[in-house]
Amino acid sequence: MYSARAGDTFPAIARTVYGSEGFASRIRTANPGLTEPLPAGAQVLTPGAPEVVQVSQWSSTSPTECAVVIDGQRFRYWSSVAFTQAVDSIDTLELICPFDPNDAAHRQFFQPFKFQRVQFLVGGQVVFTGVSLGAVPNVEEDGVAVSLRAYAACGVLQDCTLPISALPFEFDGLNFRQIAERVAGHFGLTVKVDGEPGKVFEDDGKVSIQASDTALDFLSALAAQRNYVLTSTPDGGLWARQFVSPDGQTDTLIKAQAPAQLAARLVQGEPPLVSVSAEFNPQQFYSHITALEYADVESAGAAFTARNTLCHTLRPLNFAVQDAETASVKTAALAKMGRMFAGMATYRATVATWLDAKGRRWAPGAAVSLHAPGAMVYSPYTFMIRAVDFQRDSTSESASLELVLPVAFTGAQPERLPWDS
Repeated sequence: MYSARAGDTFPAIARTVYGSEGFASRIRTANPGLTEPLPAGAQVLTPGAPEVVQVSQWSSTSPTECAVVIDGQRFRYWSSVAFTQAVDSIDTLELICPFDPNDAAHRQFFQPFKFQRVQFLVGGQVVFTGVSLGAVPNVEEDGVAVSLRAYAACGVLQDCTLPISALPFEFDGLNFRQIAERVAGHFGLTVKVDGEPGKVFEDDGKVSIQASDTALDFLSALAAQRNYVLTSTPDGGLWARQFVSPDGQTDTLIKAQAPAQLAARLVQGEPPLVSVSAEFNPQQFYSHITALEYADVESAGAAFTARNTLCHTLRPLNFAVQDAETASVKTAALAKMGRMFAGMATYRATVATWLDAKGRRWAPGAAVSLHAPGAMVYSPYTFMIRAVDFQRDSTSESASLELVLPVAFTGAQPERLPWDS
C-alpha cells in the first residue's frame, strides 16, 4: 500500500514504486475509486511490482558479456547496443532491434512513448538502470529496425520541473546534499554525494527554483558552485561527483599520475588503439575567471579571481554566484576553471576492446596515457576519461574514450598542455 502525497498521479506513483510510468494503468485498474490528482494520505493499492533482476540469476562467461532486462524480463532480440557513461552527464543506452510490423507482438512491444524499466548488465553486473523512452522505427532497403532508447532513471530530472505540489520552491538553510535529496525525492530517486556536501546556502531567499526550471538545470547550477559534476549511479540514482588534485588541493599544478594509476598506455599505431581525433575550443579558454557575489547596484559583494597562467592573452570572464561568503566564491571560481579545462581540448580515442590494460571495463574518471603525434600529442600525456561510448554488434565491439585534461573539474592547472614540447 502506498500513501499518496498531495498532487500525486498514477504515473508518478508507478515511477516511484516500479521505476517506470508504464505501469500506471496497473495501479489505476487496481484503484477504481480514486481520481487524479490524489489527495494527501490517500491509500493506493500497488499490485505486485515487476521482477527486479537479480545479478545471480544470470551467469557470465565473459567480463564483457551483455544482458538486457526490460520490465523484469530478459530481452534478447537486439542486434547492436550503444551504452554511454560520463562523469558529468546522465548515462544512456540504445538498442537496435529487428522489427516486423506484421507481428502483433512486435507492434505491442515496440511503441513510441512507452516508458519501461530497463536494466543493462555487463559481465554479470548491473551497470545501468533506467527508463525506456520508446521505440523509433527506421526503414531501409535491407529491412526494418527500431531504435530503443533509454536514459538512467534520474534522467527524468533533465526533462521535468518539480510538481506543483512541491511549492514553495525554496531551499534556504540547506546544504547541497539536502537540496538534492529533497528535489530527487519527488521522483523517488536516491542521491549519492562525494565528500562533504559543503556549507548551507544563504538563508535569504536566493536559493530557489523557478516553477518553469527543470530539476536538473537547477541542481547543476548549485553543483557547479560546490565543485560537483552530476551523473548517474548504476541503480539509476543521481550522483554528485567531485574531483580533486592528487594533493587534495584545487588550486595547485597537476603533474602526470604515477604509471601504477594508469588504466592503460595508448600509443598511435599500436593495438588496441584504432584512431584518435582532437577538438579544440579556443573560445572557452580564459586568462582570468572571477566569481562575484550576488549584489545590488550599491554593493560590490565578495569576489575571487582564478588566474590561468597558461593563457598569455587577456581573456577575462566574470559570473555571479548565489553565495555571499568569500570561501564560496573561491570554490565557484575554481570550479568554473575546472570546467574550462574540461571543455577547451577534447581527444576521442577509439579502442577495439571494452577492457583496459588491467582487464577492467573502461571507466569515466580513470586516467590513461596517450602518445599520438599525429593528433598533436607529441609525448606521452596523462588524460582523464570524461566519457565512454561502448559499442557492440554481432561481429565486433569497440569503445570510444572521450579524453580531457587531467585537471578537468578539479579547479587546478596542468603543468603543460598536450601539444607543448
